[in-house]
Amino acid sequence: MELNCDLGEGESPRRTVALLRLVTACNIASGGHAGTIKSMSFCLNQAGKLGVKAGAHPGIAQGAGFGRQAAPVTESELEMILLHQVSAFNQLALRLKVRPHHVKLHGALYLATEHSPALARHYIEIMRKYWPGLVVYGLAGGRVEKSARRAGHPFQAEAFADRVYRSSGHLLSRTEPKAILHDARDIVAQAIDITRKYQVRTFDGAMIRIRADTLCVHGDTRGALGALRSIRALLGLKKKTREPSPRPSPSLVPFPRDGR
Repeated sequence: MELNCDLGEGESPRRTVALLRLVTACNIASGGHAGTIKSMSFCLNQAGKLGVKAGAHPGIAQGAGFGRQAAPVTESELEMILLHQVSAFNQLALRLKVRPHHVKLHGALYLATEHSPALARHYIEIMRKYWPGLVVYGLAGGRVEKSARRAGHPFQAEAFADRVYRSSGHLLSRTEPKAILHDARDIVAQAIDITRKYQVRTFDGAMIRIRADTLCVHGDTRGALGALRSIRALLGLKKKTREPSPRPSPSLVPFPRDGR
């Protein structure tokens, strides 16, 4: 079981490093909802030093909405977003000698591809066209997983330790008051259910089956660090002992290509 979190979304460099020391994979904001050349460079450098798999985390630029507010997305718009953000991430990663590993959509994009079968299929078509070697992280049991499996594209099913689920297997909207688990004890309890019992409790108290390859705890969840420490021990992951040190970020990056 992998353990992942989102990075480069406005957290302090100290928190970035603290999170990286606890996960096996990270999703780095790539210039849509968040992320700059400086933050992407820092996250990539530290991930490389600590041996953490680094992936692009493309999102919609929504200002205060932080790319999490539901928004209509066309197939053409999705392709343009990915071309801009994943290509930029890959180009920068290659310059910094960090191997790009995966793509995980952020917020509204993640939800849009889950609610539209056509968009889910097109998402995988885009990945196969431009980045056939990059793994897609997507909702366990969701439409993107089904599309990826049918197409034979590398995929890791994702479950969330700090989000509340609906009985459909989708996540409860962040607009709902109890959509996010902030208490580390609750997050760890849900992680145990997912990783050991292959199930998760929904907001209405039902239990649904879930099979995941990677477990996410969001970096901006209040109890994230404490929860990740406990989950890491639960999964039997070795402690990272190397202390990373930042390297200077490049001042200029050429126009992004697809990074293959």
